[in-house]
Amino acid sequence: MKSPTMLILDGTAIRELPLSVELLIGLVVLNLKDWQYLESLPSTINGLKFLKILNLSIILCLLF
Repeated sequence: MKSPTMLILDGTAIRELPLSVELLIGLVVLNLKDWQYLESLPSTINGLKFLKILNLSIILCLLF
């Protein structure tokens, strides 16, 4: 089975990535933009040797 090279999880409400993220060995782009509830990243993310882009930007819109 071929590993995905891009994983886009923009705006999801989950709080953490599973430890098994390390199994996505060919991952180059991991996009977690707008995760307002992200509590932590698993240490296994260090095993992603080909990861070039990790987007953790958070955009909050405040309405007055």
